[in-house]
Amino acid sequence: FPSGVELVRVDVVVTDKDGRPVPDLTQADFTLSENGAPQTIASFESVTVADAPDSEAPVTPPFASTNVGPEPRRARTFVVVFDDIHLSLAQAYRAKGAVTEFLGKATAAGDRVTLIATGGGAWWNA
Repeated sequence: FPSGVELVRVDVVVTDKDGRPVPDLTQADFTLSENGAPQTIASFESVTVADAPDSEAPVTPPFASTNVGPEPRRARTFVVVFDDIHLSLAQAYRAKGAVTEFLGKATAAGDRVTLIATGGGAWWNA
């Protein structure tokens, strides 16, 4: 007595009136019939597909690797040394004015400046 079972796979896509997928459906949300006769749903699997990215979303450039090192830093380094032990008060004020003018006109973004006083005291406030 030969017998057999036929399993028929039925893929279904459910959308709302605007064409958007309907999420979170379960086996109980479906009925299956063949020639009007109800059929048993032997297995059920819900598949959720991620939304397609917006066409206006920024595209990330591909990662690039190179064996060429970074370009050398083009910033400059300045060291200004004040012999404050041998400067009079008037000379110190003139020196401060000259350094202030130098910092405002001759330095650029990224430049490094170090101010050193030979007497070891901090007489410059900026």
